Amino acid sequence: MRWHLWRRIYDLYLGNRQFAVVENKGFWNWTFSLVDEDDKLLAQIDRNWRGTGFEMLASMLSGLVMMYKATSLLTYRLLYLGMWVPTFPS
Repeated sequence: MRWHLWRRIYDLYLGNRQFAVVENKGFWNWTFSLVDEDDKLLAQIDRNWRGTGFEMLASMLSGLVMMYKATSLLTYRLLYLGMWVPTFPS
């Protein structure tokens, strides 16, 4: 398990095999990058800031998932999050 004091790092596994890493690059960074084992960018997750009161009192999030060259299984797993609105860059 990797841990950092102010950065969020998530290792994603499919069974026992790690297939991607979700990581943000700063203390107040609201954009998370999803990178595969070859360090290729699969997707970016961008949280929308809706205000201090809303962030503290509500338990729902809004954001944007931008998919790049992802496999269909990974696409379905990210879209399963439900609250994210998928967009596909042209």
